[in-house]
Amino acid sequence: TSITRDSIKHMVDAMGDTNPLYRDEEYAKNTKYGTLIAPPEWPFSIVYGHYPDFALPEYITLYCGDEIEWYLPAADGDEIDWKTTFPVEVVEKKTRAGGDTIFTKGTHEFKRHQGGQPLCKQTYTTCYLEMRESKYNTAQSGAKVPEYTEEYIEKIHDTQDKEKVWGGTPHYFEDVTVGESLDTVVRGPLTVMEVDSWVHGASQYYFCSDKLHRYIHETTGWGYYDPSLKVWLNFHENVYDAYGIMAKRTGSYAPGGFGSQRFAWAATMLSNWASDEGFVWKLNVKHVRKGGYFNTFWTKGKVAAKHQENGRCWVDIDIVTTDQHDEVILKGDAKVILPSREFGNIIYPAPEKPFGSWHA
Repeated sequence: TSITRDSIKHMVDAMGDTNPLYRDEEYAKNTKYGTLIAPPEWPFSIVYGHYPDFALPEYITLYCGDEIEWYLPAADGDEIDWKTTFPVEVVEKKTRAGGDTIFTKGTHEFKRHQGGQPLCKQTYTTCYLEMRESKYNTAQSGAKVPEYTEEYIEKIHDTQDKEKVWGGTPHYFEDVTVGESLDTVVRGPLTVMEVDSWVHGASQYYFCSDKLHRYIHETTGWGYYDPSLKVWLNFHENVYDAYGIMAKRTGSYAPGGFGSQRFAWAATMLSNWASDEGFVWKLNVKHVRKGGYFNTFWTKGKVAAKHQENGRCWVDIDIVTTDQHDEVILKGDAKVILPSREFGNIIYPAPEKPFGSWHA
């Protein structure tokens, strides 16, 4: 429930984010904030998609998308009050990969405890599908490890080295043109360490010791039974199953990686581009295909439109993430508020609806 320099560091380390606004206390003191700021992905360090998982291994839960609207920055020292509403929507659809699939939506609402200011609202989407009816049960992570050339890996590293953090150089609204591209953010080939770093930076109550998970299983039934070990495993144990061995033994399967992690890479691209003076306002993503270990993810953005209203200046950005085969993994769109030479500093958004008397 706190934003601290440690929680910020864990998050930016997990994303490979080098922005000094989130890392360097002396640098941050000389910005308009006067302190370390949390990156836009900070809600995941507080709470992570609270939803009920099925206890049966033949059903899997996939994280399908996020929509976050931020109202104000969060900073080192902020105490956070939050509430979850789940479900706010339940829909059944037939999908190409999963057959009959149930989609659910939930919401998180975040407020700064000091003063009760609303900070952001998040809507998250999950889906539930039956393993034997799904193509996922024949596409086990690690079943076929991609093989890369040295030239392709050099291309990844070269792109990473060219990620520009605007930082203290203001990115003015007037200097942006429709159709211009943001610097690409690429991560991969995806490894267990990359996933583990995200788990370390994010907050899930079931990332815990086997002892504590035994208590959780005894209370809720959650987990996957391993017939060889004769124990109930944490239902996210298979996240580390890079070669599909556990999936074969337990019947459970996770494709490798987290959808929220790919959301975070998109947010990193936006905050790099916005500069210290800008503000990532809205980000909405949909996960089109599974992630998977050893794949590479290229996140790209393009300015789609520019707007000015009552002195607030912002741009719309279209986002797409593709893998090493140029297959679309993620689609999304965003709004970024920028400073203006004509209208001055940014105007932070206000929540569309009041949060009521929840923490009154």
